[in-house]
Amino acid sequence: MPDTSGNMKKQHFIIGLTGSSGSGKSAAADVLESFGAIVIDADKVAYEVAERRETLEELAGAFGGWITEGGKFNRAQASKKAFSDKAFLARLTEITHKYIIKEIYARVESIQNNNEKTVIVIDAPIPVEKGFLDLADAVWVVSSPRGERLERVMRRDGISAAAAGARFSSQLPDAEYEKLADDVIDNSRGVDELRLVLRSMYDGIKRRHGI
Repeated sequence: MPDTSGNMKKQHFIIGLTGSSGSGKSAAADVLESFGAIVIDADKVAYEVAERRETLEELAGAFGGWITEGGKFNRAQASKKAFSDKAFLARLTEITHKYIIKEIYARVESIQNNNEKTVIVIDAPIPVEKGFLDLADAVWVVSSPRGERLERVMRRDGISAAAAGARFSSQLPDAEYEKLADDVIDNSRGVDELRLVLRSMYDGIKRRHGI
């Protein structure tokens, strides 16, 4: 629909950026941000949302005071329990995701209202429908071989190969990520090559959409 307000119609393009642990998704988000994209980091949103009173009250009501120990979200204990208790993880996700989704929607709207033309990147480890797939104009999946991902996660988080492998098993298989992808980004050839690939993709979006 044409804009009849007399103002130039705002133009935005939203990239949903995802990939499994250790794939280099965060490195890709950093590169895109350096090109001028505005990045919404879903993990950071989750951290912030988990400390809000409405979230804490609902978590305490569902799980008891231990999960909000000292008036803060007991992230370490919640993560430990989530790996061994699928019912707990499902309920925790049910509670927290609605607040995360609400915040992502609000941030996207704010960016669009305050930027005439821009590329927005939603950086999320889990390609959920609400707050990700429903907002994305294109889904980019960052991929690299399992062995490389394993080493990155072990080095980054200081955990064993077994612990890193357990983390992988709780995530979507690579094939499921790739089914959702409009583009799969190979991150097996180093940061310089990743930057070159992303530069070409990013410039192509700006050119095609007049951003």
